[in-house]
Amino acid sequence: MRLELTGRNVVITPALRQILNRRLSKIDRLLNDSAVSAQVVLTREKYRHLTDIAVHARGDHMLTGQGSATTWPLSMKQAAERIEQHHRIAAAGQRDGDARRDRGRREVRQRGTHCGVDRAHGVAGVRRSLSRR
Repeated sequence: MRLELTGRNVVITPALRQILNRRLSKIDRLLNDSAVSAQVVLTREKYRHLTDIAVHARGDHMLTGQGSATTWPLSMKQAAERIEQHHRIAAAGQRDGDARRDRGRREVRQRGTHCGVDRAHGVAGVRRSLSRR
């Protein structure tokens, strides 16, 4: 994964880079190595440490997370957790979509058997069974 790191009012030390690499490696594992690049902006405003992370994954998916805390590790942790949360929501949406499509297929199959479709009579059998209702 390509990393673009920007520091605003911050000197990027090797320790900060190491903490960030650990967080991003966890996100990369979560995304099954589909992360293409990550843009990280570290900002310091008085007593607040802000971390903005944007991860670009395959298929034009963008996952973003912002963290704000009094220390860098907490700020990065919040941002990474928000990205993980976005991923869980997106993954659950895909699973729900699959379940909805499957449920629709099951209902069609069940309706076909419940309305008395007579395979031997074809469409005429369907019309007769629907007219009985």
